[in-house]
Amino acid sequence: AAGSIIGEDFTGAAPKSSIVMVKLRPAKQALKDFYFINQDADAYSETDIMLGIRYLKEKAVAQNKPLVVCLGLGTSYGPHTSGTPLSQYLNELSDFSNTAVIVAMGNEGNSRHHYFGKIESSADYETVEIRVGEGERGFLLELWAQQPDVFSVSIISPSGESISRIQPQPSGSRKIEFVFEKTVIYVDYKIAGTINGNQFITMRFDAPSSGIWKVLVYDDNVLSGMFNMWLPINNFLSADTFFLASDVNTTLTQPASAYNPISVGAYDHRNNSIWIDSGRGNAADQTIKPELAAPGVNVYGPVAGGNHDRFTTKSGTGFAAAHVAGAAALLFEWRLRNDEWYSTNTRDIKSLLILGADRNRNIVYPSKEWGYGTLDVYNIFENLINR
Repeated sequence: AAGSIIGEDFTGAAPKSSIVMVKLRPAKQALKDFYFINQDADAYSETDIMLGIRYLKEKAVAQNKPLVVCLGLGTSYGPHTSGTPLSQYLNELSDFSNTAVIVAMGNEGNSRHHYFGKIESSADYETVEIRVGEGERGFLLELWAQQPDVFSVSIISPSGESISRIQPQPSGSRKIEFVFEKTVIYVDYKIAGTINGNQFITMRFDAPSSGIWKVLVYDDNVLSGMFNMWLPINNFLSADTFFLASDVNTTLTQPASAYNPISVGAYDHRNNSIWIDSGRGNAADQTIKPELAAPGVNVYGPVAGGNHDRFTTKSGTGFAAAHVAGAAALLFEWRLRNDEWYSTNTRDIKSLLILGADRNRNIVYPSKEWGYGTLDVYNIFENLINR
């Protein structure tokens, strides 16, 4: 996104930008235990992330400078809309003048961690099958649905032991213990009380047996009949645990689903192909995501704290987001020099980036993989001059 190393072959997208970096506090052990997160996995609390972003904004205001926030992190927990505290905070921050918020789409595009279901009025239920790998310590499975649909679930273990349908309730929890399995499942319902008013069901699998688990999903008030389910992100789950009939769309992570920030997917700049792991849109409420794709495969750069091997190549949508964050900083500089920056916010920067995006005539835009095209800062000015 920024910086350069004199005497080395490296320059960031906006090399003369001032950098303010927030070191996040790792999540508390109690949270890691609840979500079955390995000790060596990076995990952070949503509230700490929000406090870190507030710190950045305070620094920018104190120095009277534009602020570009680059978030290269995400989670599969939540409704995949703007209906989380962090997403709402980023939406509000994006409306401030002199501020742009850039978010990575996440690397879940090929993880098989998303399931989309639709129960027809003639059907009693839909069966969702989850393959659980050997040695999986546990995981959380979330089901999200839009009002006024109300869903309930029953569960069948790999040995065929079934738990009868758990009736929906406004809010409540049930502990399920199996006779032939060591697994314990905690099922929590919430029909109302979320930010966006949607229903969600959390199923917490503790010591799940390996094999095929079946979740039978019932719609008790059929209107659309549609629901989404997500498993945890790659770093929080083994590669052997996934939906058998997964859906590659809506694999973006939170908070990339927030409507105001600029969400960025990754592509391979060497052959102009979308990166297979790049999270895909749209958001669950059909907000168009991503807005752009940028280089994110085998990106060359310095290693933090590296002494011997100082440079390496890495892949991920976080690197793609960094390219767009650098581009946003350059656009702020251009507007500052033209005395137009006082009215610039995330939506203004987003409009300019979309205006200049390079588009392939064989792709229909906006695309769930590419958004409105690939990052092309030079083309922004070409289009402005020619209009």
